[in-house]
Amino acid sequence: MKSPAVPTWLRQAHVEAFHAGYPYGVVVHKLRRANVRLGRVHFGVRTWTRVRVAMGLTTAQMRERYAFAPAVRGIDSTRWYLTTDVARFAQLVADLRTAL
Repeated sequence: MKSPAVPTWLRQAHVEAFHAGYPYGVVVHKLRRANVRLGRVHFGVRTWTRVRVAMGLTTAQMRERYAFAPAVRGIDSTRWYLTTDVARFAQLVADLRTAL
């Protein structure tokens, strides 16, 4: 299985979100040969923190409520990201809209 280039995708998502005037850039990644519902949504650490703070949640609350799993790649924190599934991401978006 080819490993995904999530940190690269996240950098591009941030650039595209900025140019489109959106406050956040995330990556939605459909898994090969799997139903779309099983897809993954990746957040860079900065975006994840901005969303968490906007919602008034602690780190533990954010991780538990939306089942985020961290991916730490080396000592370069720009390559770190957090991942959840599509269903929990949909709930997060609904909750974020309510919080704002």
